[in-house]
Amino acid sequence: MTIDRDRLVRRDWELLREVARLAQQDVPLELASTDPALYETWRAAVTRYHLKGWTHMTPERVDAVRQKAISHQQASSVA
Repeated sequence: MTIDRDRLVRRDWELLREVARLAQQDVPLELASTDPALYETWRAAVTRYHLKGWTHMTPERVDAVRQKAISHQQASSVA
């Protein structure tokens, strides 16, 4: 669940929104017993997400940034 700057530049909004959603909802606790390896990997990815400062990038924030980018792009094409 690593976000790289290239994805932001390419504006892969759906993927960014899904990553933000997964990080925000955190890892389902039942995975610890049903699939410990997946739980550990997912937990580590969510931790890296937060440690890299992406906590503020919620699904709602992704939507807002996307809308701002679209508005800016439309304004630039009119000018």
